Amino acid sequence: MDNSQFIGRSELLAWVNELLELKLTKIEQCCNGAVYLQLMDVIYPGKVPLGKIKWNSSLEYEHIHNYKLLQNVFKLCSISKHINVQGLIKGRCQDNLEFLQWMKHFVDTHHDSSNKYDGLHRRISGIIKSLSLNKKILSLVNVKNSLPKWAIMNTITQDYIDELSYKVDSPNSKGDVQNNQNNTNTCTLSQTPTNTQEPISTQGTCTDSEPLEYKDGFSDNNADTNPKDLIESLNLELKKQNEEVKTLKRKLHEAQKENHVYKLSKDFYYNKLRKIEILCQKNKGENVETKLLFDIMYSDSKT
Repeated sequence: MDNSQFIGRSELLAWVNELLELKLTKIEQCCNGAVYLQLMDVIYPGKVPLGKIKWNSSLEYEHIHNYKLLQNVFKLCSISKHINVQGLIKGRCQDNLEFLQWMKHFVDTHHDSSNKYDGLHRRISGIIKSLSLNKKILSLVNVKNSLPKWAIMNTITQDYIDELSYKVDSPNSKGDVQNNQNNTNTCTLSQTPTNTQEPISTQGTCTDSEPLEYKDGFSDNNADTNPKDLIESLNLELKKQNEEVKTLKRKLHEAQKENHVYKLSKDFYYNKLRKIEILCQKNKGENVETKLLFDIMYSDSKT
């Protein structure tokens, strides 16, 4: 029986934060797929296009890009794990918890812990490649703006970026260039997975010429993977939310009107009591004429 399904949130967060040098506080923060992609980079360095990861994607249809990259890596390395994209991109805690549990088991099974993985180095290298491809300045501001707060460490400085950009551009770089030398277009693992939640094939090889498809295991429903469908769904949800906002505004306006009426009533009766008090004070404890009291009580005056 696979014990990975019994791993709790705190342990998972501590593990992924230490391994990738992150500051995640919730499992749901993994929902855009960027963390899952970097976890695959731990096992298959050079197979994950780090420069194409959208770390800052915040909308469901934007997350699809990262999950296509992830499905690409799974195809390339013959991993038959099903990816429940629709559950993951919606930020559902249970879906992301179960997938991260599987990821931990997969990484622990195939990653040699003696090989130190520099999570920050790899992540920033990818950002530098992305900025270079988009012809943007390699500044500290641009790098930080490309990452969510939980993926930024205090050690990121302009000097760090300059040094890293030199290594990334260098022909002797130990990054993806070296990892892709000698026609290493195959994904090989040092161990055979055991007790995985779903069957995982690790024996097959893939070349760059193989067509990559995203339909198998990419989502619960093939039609749902269409960004247009997602946009339409989001527009319907937005329309629904706007209607709710209108309803709440109307109720708020009605409540404010009622509150105004209550305030006027309170002031009206307070003024009557105040007049009666003044009348009693003028009589200095003597009997007060009943007619005067009735005049005050039944008066319509609001002053």
